[in-house]
Amino acid sequence: MKNLRAESTLARRLKGDPAAEEVLAIRAWAEELMALCDYWLAGRERLREAQAEVAQAREYRAETELSRGGRHAS
Repeated sequence: MKNLRAESTLARRLKGDPAAEEVLAIRAWAEELMALCDYWLAGRERLREAQAEVAQAREYRAETELSRGGRHAS
């Protein structure tokens, strides 16, 4: 976990320095973006897992139909 006290102390020390305040704002935005990326990537992984499960179930149904002598419906 981040050291929030140190960050707030740093922000107080740099208050009034427009360039430093801009860099701190960019850093905060970058941290938020990084969290969003992690969230998106985790969702993408869950989607891929669900797609693999659907494909596996489809293949199982097709094999079952073929073993019963039925027609394979896509």
